[in-house]
Amino acid sequence: MANERLGPDADGYVHMFILIDTSGSMSGAIEKINMAMSGDIKTKLLEIADDKNLKILMHVLRFDEGQPRYVVGTENGGVELTDGFIWTNLPADGNRTYTGEAIEQVYKDMKVEFIGLKALNPIVILITDGYANGQILVKDAAQKLKTKFMKKDKSGDLVVGQIEKLIRVGIGVKTPNGDYQRNELEDFATIGTLNEVENQPFVFEVEKLDNLGDIFTNIVVASLYASSLASQEDDPAVTPKMVTTDPDEEII
Repeated sequence: MANERLGPDADGYVHMFILIDTSGSMSGAIEKINMAMSGDIKTKLLEIADDKNLKILMHVLRFDEGQPRYVVGTENGGVELTDGFIWTNLPADGNRTYTGEAIEQVYKDMKVEFIGLKALNPIVILITDGYANGQILVKDAAQKLKTKFMKKDKSGDLVVGQIEKLIRVGIGVKTPNGDYQRNELEDFATIGTLNEVENQPFVFEVEKLDNLGDIFTNIVVASLYASSLASQEDDPAVTPKMVTTDPDEEII
């Protein structure tokens, strides 16, 4: 399916926000995430960007205690992913996990220009083992982010049948004892069709962290698919789709 909003030959772009938990419980996992950001994730995203004629604009925030901090990009714009993109390794040295505050930051910084005519649906990826300080805030902030660009009627209620303008994905990192808090990620994630199963949250469980590049590729493909549905917004049956096998099975 061609992306009708961008056009089959357009130079499109997508804003990708990556929220990385750098609290102490991510020690061990953060080293593998650092390797993936400079290696497999970068390589796979460059491949799909070239294949789909896209510019990927990166915004990366680390969060633990205090205010979330941008380590790539700013609230005003992302850094284009190119061969020259350099990743600076992050530590896992925080004493708190302020996940809700990080989602709130993205909500504040998400601009309407990020969903322009040449833009795919923006992507927000949350990488954490869960256990946020303030889990209610996580759920409330995720709901605000989900509905930011949705239309409301005169009474303030959401208009029925809208397609979400964002793709929100949770990547659950298993701790050394095999634990992570999945329900927190489910509260955050987009609900759609995952591997042909409807009404599933876009949550991926990772342990060895050796397939992050493939996951990121499929997230971009899901954004391509969701963006191509722009002309079908009046159909409440249409929902975002994602696959986790061959990304060429869907879209284009």
